[in-house]
Amino acid sequence: MTGSGGPSRQFRLDLAVTFGTEFLILGASLLVLRLATQRWGPAGFGEYVLARRTLGWVQLPVLCGLHLALARYVSMAVAEADRDRQASYLAGGALILLASLTLMAVVLLGAPGQLAFLMLGTSDAAPTIRWLILPIAGQVLHAAVYGALRGQRMMRSANGLQAFNLGVVPIAVLLLPGITVPRLLATLGLVWIGVCLCAVAGLLVVAPRVQADPAALRRAVRELLRYGIPRVPGEVALGALFTLPVIFAAHLSGTVEAGRISLGLSLVQLTGALFAPLGPVLLPTISAQVALAQMAAVRHTVTRMAVGGVLLAAGAVSVLELLCGWLFRVFFGAEYVAAVPLVRLILVAAVPYGVYVLLRSVLDAVHYQPMNSRNLVYAICAFLAVAVLVKSSLALPLAIVGAMVVLGGRTAYDVYHSVYGGRPGAPPAAVGSSIDAQTRVPDP
Repeated sequence: MTGSGGPSRQFRLDLAVTFGTEFLILGASLLVLRLATQRWGPAGFGEYVLARRTLGWVQLPVLCGLHLALARYVSMAVAEADRDRQASYLAGGALILLASLTLMAVVLLGAPGQLAFLMLGTSDAAPTIRWLILPIAGQVLHAAVYGALRGQRMMRSANGLQAFNLGVVPIAVLLLPGITVPRLLATLGLVWIGVCLCAVAGLLVVAPRVQADPAALRRAVRELLRYGIPRVPGEVALGALFTLPVIFAAHLSGTVEAGRISLGLSLVQLTGALFAPLGPVLLPTISAQVALAQMAAVRHTVTRMAVGGVLLAAGAVSVLELLCGWLFRVFFGAEYVAAVPLVRLILVAAVPYGVYVLLRSVLDAVHYQPMNSRNLVYAICAFLAVAVLVKSSLALPLAIVGAMVVLGGRTAYDVYHSVYGGRPGAPPAAVGSSIDAQTRVPDP
């Protein structure tokens, strides 16, 4: 918890450990890209990135926003020392996951050919769609358990889970002899599911026991869904911002061009990963501050993070722009140097995207309404408009940059009005009390 005088020692420690974890994952992600390019070549790499981006996109509606809802509501219950509500949220989240994963499996098994053509560019990839069930289940479980651990303020365990599943496991699986893309997906999924089930068992040891109160459980499920479901369109739109350009390129120009677009988007995401560690710490921390109406502490935290973050994003993009040619030649291989001009243009999008990643947790903590979802829908509309209307070989890169400018600009605008009281007649002191009132669902 942070007080009005600034971040507490525990907050700073959580932030430092989370940053260290995410930077390790960032390095692991770069290594995975290099191993994939070396193992499969441009065509195989294009198939791999299509499958991974499809995996990242499809998991979002299956997750139902639980990773955010659990982090927010569990942390509020912990802050208010309400162990019954805390237990009800954890049990309610488990029931939602069970129903959602079952529905996902039915849909993917029911129309694999059609979904393969839509998302991977060819119906011949139907087996890949079937194998996606396992990694989707694994990633959904990972995100939900990670959110629950964050809400419990168990950041050490959360970071351990994150580092192992997202850092160690992909590298270890990719190094297996004779690994193909479908086998990679299946193995990743099985390992992720096993690790998450072990984490759930550990969480049950320390979590409060669920009370035998069906009404409280129903209330918790309603609260989690009312908060999480409205955020799903935004999460899907965010996934679409990183998936649709690759799918469009695959349909229009083939998997090699799709791989080049994906490399540029990967660097944008890796730049955003510089700020990803803030979200796991900021969302439960600011949610607890909002629950206790400590808006002065929220303003103090946001100011420091925003100023430093914008400078860091601009610096990181400048370095990548300068070193892009060398990086591709040395890290990926000479056959990927042709993608450098395209990637340099896409990299411009990393600055506004960094602003969004930096500030999105503030809006999720302060607002019951899905502010980020609305802004992400605006961004995907901007992408589609530019991609369709601009008649140029650079239409997709320009569409990516335009969408991210809309996303980052709207996010900064909403944070300013929400936290600093920029809108007349809406003083920031009123935010905490209004949100606290909205998050309570009355007893039936």
